[in-house]
Amino acid sequence: MECKTLTQLADWYDRRMASGRRMSSDELGFLVAHVSALRAAGWAVRYEDGVATVLEQHHWRMSDAARTLGIERANLYRKTRQLGITRGPRAELS
Repeated sequence: MECKTLTQLADWYDRRMASGRRMSSDELGFLVAHVSALRAAGWAVRYEDGVATVLEQHHWRMSDAARTLGIERANLYRKTRQLGITRGPRAELS
């Protein structure tokens, strides 16, 4: 069974529990691994969106954005590289 969302995983769990059989250690391992992976993936997306939002709010002034996020500026540069966050094309001034 492949679960791509927490909802799919919850549905799988509900069906499994409704069957009346006890959960095997393999099934329990499957459940734990998928919950952890799905939560981590969801957190990463929310984190990336949050960092990008703060950067946009501060017009990509890294010092100001880092201060808002509560991290060092050098760490913000590193995180943007790790997460693949890039600045969109700059608007041309008239």
